[in-house]
Amino acid sequence: MNQNLTPAAVSAESRLKRIAGLTLAFLPAVLIMIAIFWLSDQPAVQSSRQSRQLSYRIVSGFNLIFGLKMTRAKLIALSLRMENDLRVVAHFSEYFLLSLSLLLPLRLKLKKTGRSLFLPPVLFSMFYALTDEIHQLSVPGRAFELKDLVIDSCGALLAALLTFLILRIRSNRRSN
Repeated sequence: MNQNLTPAAVSAESRLKRIAGLTLAFLPAVLIMIAIFWLSDQPAVQSSRQSRQLSYRIVSGFNLIFGLKMTRAKLIALSLRMENDLRVVAHFSEYFLLSLSLLLPLRLKLKKTGRSLFLPPVLFSMFYALTDEIHQLSVPGRAFELKDLVIDSCGALLAALLTFLILRIRSNRRSN
């Protein structure tokens, strides 16, 4: 800090540093939200194609790694069966990460605890999931899926629950 600054200038400088620190702390959440929006803005045909391709790559990778020697027809059949499961995991993971990316700065930067730590990220993630499903009504071939909203909410809730359990375990270890 510059020693020639007035107390008001020092105070303004420290506020700016705090704002910059908070902005950086919440940047991962913003990036995750952008990624979720981008993925849900893809028409159904494109989204399905990407899911099928990823499913096929995963199954092919397991085939190669474990030397299963599956035929191409078997790989395709297995990847098609796996596609829906992959979509469920993707939904769950997106909102798990969103909730976690909100929980961490609240805890580490703003020193929040209790309800003020857990409730806002979960509620915000659930609200964002709702707006995402509403947004998909305007995307060709996509629809509002209550099932997806429930999966997204479960991901957000699990992030909060795991964070709560980890903090509880750490607290118990410190008190012992």
